Amino acid sequence: MKQVLLVIGLLGLLRSSEACPVVQNGGDTLRVVFTTDHTREDLMRIKAEVNAMGIKLDYWELQFDAAGKLSVIRFRVADRAGRSGSAGTDDLVKNAPFGFRIDGAKKARRPIMTGCLK
Repeated sequence: MKQVLLVIGLLGLLRSSEACPVVQNGGDTLRVVFTTDHTREDLMRIKAEVNAMGIKLDYWELQFDAAGKLSVIRFRVADRAGRSGSAGTDDLVKNAPFGFRIDGAKKARRPIMTGCLK
């Protein structure tokens, strides 16, 4: 229960910035979508906040356009159980929505999904 309340509290903080959409789809599900609106600061804030939830997020390549907006991303994510996934794209617009989803339900068919989230 404490974990769910922590997630809900952090979601409130993240929803205050449209550039950082972290959406809870259910009690145990976390979804993060990266967009071309994100800046380096947004990505560092997302990383810190999901790390506080016990989710390890590492970026191993980030590129930004002349306006400082995200254009290329490659990342790895792991949950508390050690399950992990990774993804990357050079075209966030074509692959939207792009990011990761973690389903913490015990009977989840796909506990971690990374990449294009369609």
